[in-house]
Amino acid sequence: GWTDGRSKCIPAFNFKMVGLSHISWDEKGGLLLVEVCLPHGIETWDVNSEFEKYQNDQFIFVKNLPKMIQQALTVRLHPSFLRYKWFENLRWKDKSPFIKIEYGYAKILNLISKSRLVVFSYDSTGLLETLYLNIPTICFWSGGLSHLRDNAKPYYIKLQEVGILHYSPESAARKVTEIWEDVMAWWNGDIVQSSRSEFCERFSRKSENPVKHLKKLLIEKGS
Repeated sequence: GWTDGRSKCIPAFNFKMVGLSHISWDEKGGLLLVEVCLPHGIETWDVNSEFEKYQNDQFIFVKNLPKMIQQALTVRLHPSFLRYKWFENLRWKDKSPFIKIEYGYAKILNLISKSRLVVFSYDSTGLLETLYLNIPTICFWSGGLSHLRDNAKPYYIKLQEVGILHYSPESAARKVTEIWEDVMAWWNGDIVQSSRSEFCERFSRKSENPVKHLKKLLIEKGS
């Protein structure tokens, strides 16, 4: 929802989430870890080495969880993982044979409905969607905020300050462990909800009347 001073940019709302104002989840359910796959583009750096570090961070995150939380974990692989021959499914089985692996076939909302907490291991549209839906969410990645433009960083910093965003797998695991027995007490706290709402207003805005809202935007732009 921003313009950055450009007349062609019109602040609107999250079109994809229209009609999904509420999705249920299980306050006593499991932990869902959402994964990305090996980058498929041609880059000027070693994407395999970079992805290996990412994969190791995932293993570190799980290793730092108590056994009871590990046993409640589902690792959701990216649907495209089979194309790029990194064999994440086999790597996970080697590291943690008892963890449930989902190959990206199940609908993400169905997995969320069985979870008390969703963890994103990368900055993604999934993060925008669960924050929009007010679903308890934690995210972590390495590199801090170096991938963001400067005017976006303050909104992410506020997520970091309330424990939603983490820059290491160890920090994310500690937060999951801390809140596990009563995720909602943390998630419904005033400072968490305030940071979530401010972030969504900027990046994943909700419209109470999207058709009327879109009509108004189009009329204003056409006038």
